[in-house]
Formats: sequence, C-alpha cells, structure tokens
Amino acid sequence: MGIHILIIEAENRFRKNLYRCLQTEGFTVDKITQQDDVETIVAKEKIDLVLLGVDGLGREGLTLIRPIKAISPKTKIIIINDPNHMNLSIEGMDLGAFDDFLIPLDIDSLAKRIREAARQKK
Repeated sequence: MGIHILIIEAENRFRKNLYRCLQTEGFTVDKITQQDDVETIVAKEKIDLVLLGVDGLGREGLTLIRPIKAISPKTKIIIINDPNHMNLSIEGMDLGAFDDFLIPLDIDSLAKRIREAARQKK
C-alpha cells in the first residue's frame, strides 16, 4: 500500500508544483488550502502524512496540528517553511510536528523523509 499525503498550502503555484513532484515520486497526494475542512478530510481519508505549509498560513497553519493529531494520532506532520520564520517551525515541533523542511525544497530529500516518517508510523 502506498503512502497517502495531504498538502496544506496557501500558495497555489507552490502547492500544485509540490503535488506534481510528489505524485512523480509515487505517492498518493491530495492538496488543499487552509479554507478547506482539514478535520473532515483527515477523519474520512487514511492520511499517512501532512505537509503543512506555514509560510503563507503563519500561526493559523499551526492551529491545524492539534486537531489533526487528535483525529489521527499516528499521522505524521512535516512543516514546510521559509528560513525567515524558523520560530514557526520550532513552535510546530513543540505542538507535535514530526519534522520541518525549509524552502527551497530538495524533493529527493523530502521524499526520503516522507518514507522514513511512514515507516515510523507503522
């Protein structure tokens, strides 16, 4: 069974590019913006990992970590962030995020980390 990823990212172009790159890596990927009902999606789908873009969402993005972990405690969360907002990454890790990746992303490294997170989930 493949790894199912949910991308939560406000910036449209970045979200679409990340979606395509991760599909090319063989992952099952869904993508949403912060306006979508994250809790419903996490409850309905078997999401292995969430990529949470906090650069565009800021602290509002971090508020999604607790409900995701409450609904699906084993779902791993990786924060995608700009190096200028490291405080958000640290805060996210304190809230239960698994890891963070800084923009610009190295897709190969991210894919490797996603696979490691999925192995730890099981």
